[in-house]
Parts: sequence; C-alpha cells; structure tokens
Amino acid sequence: MAGTPNRRNFPCDMVIGLIELRRNKQLFAGVYKILGHQKKGEKHIEYSTELLSGQDELIGRIVVHHERKGRAAYLKGHLNMEGFYISEILPKNLSVEEFPGYNSVSISFRKLQIIINQNVQSFLCQ
Repeated sequence: MAGTPNRRNFPCDMVIGLIELRRNKQLFAGVYKILGHQKKGEKHIEYSTELLSGQDELIGRIVVHHERKGRAAYLKGHLNMEGFYISEILPKNLSVEEFPGYNSVSISFRKLQIIINQNVQSFLCQ
C-alpha cells in the first residue's frame, strides 16, 4: 500500500480492503492488520500488512453496498460506517487473472474504464 507525502493514511490497527465493482458496489478483499509503515521517497509511505485468518470463504464473495458521500480517498470506519451493508453473497469467489493480451479481452466498457483509470495490471472474473 502506498500513502501520501508525510502523512499516514491509515493511523489505525486494521484496514478493510474493498475493490470497486460498479457504482455503489464493492467487493470484500479482506481485513488486514497493519504491522508497520515506512517512508518510501518523498511522496509515499509504504504499509506492511497481514491478512487476518479465517476469511478465506468470504474474500471475493461478499458484495458491499455503500453510497459514497464526498470524495475522500480513504474512508474511516468510525466516521463512515453508516450506509454500508452486505448486498450480496456470491456463490463462488471472484478471482484475479493475469492480463491475457489485447486480442483476448472481452470486457464491458465500464470495467475497461476502471482498468485504465486505476492502472490495474489484472482484472476480476467470475
């Protein structure tokens, strides 16, 4: 994880990973314990994290609904938990695949926008 200059984005013990699927829908990617952090250059802070055990059956299956208010890049649970709820539990988890090459891609325009805007090296599939 990378942060912003001279400021820790996660001054807490744990973080929840969510991956945007579509508007107001995020995929649960796990709860991580923050082990530490260190400054990496002038503009980045790198966090060392550890996935907490007991989540294997949930990661990639839980879809969370949340209507975002504001533009904050990082939401703080104690301030932003209102309005988060589980909207779906998928029968099997979504997985991450390696990019198969430009000639083998068949995805929606929305997903392509996310890949380009977030510089994603791989994509989710079912």
